[in-house]
Amino acid sequence: MAGERTLESLFQAIQDSKNEVIGRLGTIDQSVNRLDNAMGSLVEQFTEIQQRVSKTEDDICDAEKRVKDLEKSVAQLQSKVDYLENKSRQSNLLILGVPELSEGTDCTAFVQRLIPELLGRENFIEPLRVERCHRIGDRQRAERLVQMKVLKYGETWIHDMASVNFLSWAESFEQLLQCKTGVLMFEKHLRTEYSEENLLFYLDCEAFRNLPPESDRKAAARRIFREYVANGAPRQINIDSATRAEISSSLSDPEPECFSRAQRTVYSLMEHDSYPRFIKGSVYQALRHSARSRSRRNTSTSSV
Repeated sequence: MAGERTLESLFQAIQDSKNEVIGRLGTIDQSVNRLDNAMGSLVEQFTEIQQRVSKTEDDICDAEKRVKDLEKSVAQLQSKVDYLENKSRQSNLLILGVPELSEGTDCTAFVQRLIPELLGRENFIEPLRVERCHRIGDRQRAERLVQMKVLKYGETWIHDMASVNFLSWAESFEQLLQCKTGVLMFEKHLRTEYSEENLLFYLDCEAFRNLPPESDRKAAARRIFREYVANGAPRQINIDSATRAEISSSLSDPEPECFSRAQRTVYSLMEHDSYPRFIKGSVYQALRHSARSRSRRNTSTSSV
């Protein structure tokens, strides 16, 4: 009997231990489930964070694109402002003594032929373009005034050949830049090569270097940087990254010479690349021939 009670007690103890282990396993299972749930929540949060980061990166890219678009729009608006400023400088020209009805039915075409004939076609670098032309005044007058207005102030030039030394342009690039007419003609040449930004940058740097002390030099420097130097600038010039970084670091307190290194690079590029093509081009050769012909005629006249 005593042996049976001992076995029964032992069996009961084993059963109790089993139940205790099962209970503890249940608690462990619950803890594991809670950890699984927490891990799932963390995974969801991490996924959400990744999505937000991705969206933020996309927003940054979109913002950068919008900034570039705005910079292009600003450049276009600046060009429009320049054009309107030129437009505002236009003035009507009055021509006296033109016989009535001599213009026929097309006064504009008549004047576009008349003016070059009167002043000499060699004095026109490019064809005269007239925006509008008509008679004004009392119809009872035998010869009413003819009023005309050129099409584009900035692109229609009438020059006195005697005042422009075209031959000097071929002596050196520096001689060309010292002549306002030469600069205008060279800019038109660069536009055909899509490289006018080099000359415009050079001229802006010259103006910046000669700003009076009371000028807002910082604002002027930043405008030049945004227009020509910054990566993605509307008229970005071709300079090395070290020069670009040097200019960028000087914008907080710009010196008059802060663009000099880039200016020398651009000057050298124009002098050895664009300038020789301009001198060999048909436009300059025609001007040179005209100047020499005029010089020979003047020499012949004076000798007589």
